[in-house]
Amino acid sequence: MYKKRFTPFEAAAYLGVSEKSLAKWRSTGKHGIHFLKLGTGQRAAVRYEQDALDAFLDRCRKNGFGGVDSDHPLKSSIDAGSEAG
Repeated sequence: MYKKRFTPFEAAAYLGVSEKSLAKWRSTGKHGIHFLKLGTGQRAAVRYEQDALDAFLDRCRKNGFGGVDSDHPLKSSIDAGSEAG
């Protein structure tokens, strides 16, 4: 089964945070958002699976951290793009 994967730019938009914040969270492990690193070294491609992003958003809703609700305009626009591909 195909899983939607996001670039860091797309993932940040999906979550409603800056790409810089997402990179910082990735390097420190803050918030425990799982990601894929495709290759080795500093220039390896990073991807986030939609399931991991949705799990983070669910934790945010349960814990009152914030984040983007399912009706957030950025989330719906990215969802629409995933249906086209």
